[in-house]
Amino acid sequence: MSIKKTEKADIKYGKKDLLSDSDFESHKIGHRISIVIPEDVLLSLRDLAHKAGTKYQTLINKVLRDLVSGTSGSSMEERLSKLEKAVFTKGKRSAG
Repeated sequence: MSIKKTEKADIKYGKKDLLSDSDFESHKIGHRISIVIPEDVLLSLRDLAHKAGTKYQTLINKVLRDLVSGTSGSSMEERLSKLEKAVFTKGKRSAG
């Protein structure tokens, strides 16, 4: 999928440039999309955002950015290891 690049607008007030090149950095340009999020997930995100003192859209963007940049807290291997430990620990408890 290709996203159109936004060109710098030629907006000036007198001799002063109102928009600088930094206004067009990729992390500052947003694209409006529609997405369906299960109600329980949305309510949880809103609650987490409220506790963190931020907006839920900002929290969603942070979570997504962390996920795609690989800084979401733990690697797939770490998450799988935790899951295996939880499953095998639970299995041992119920067998004993």
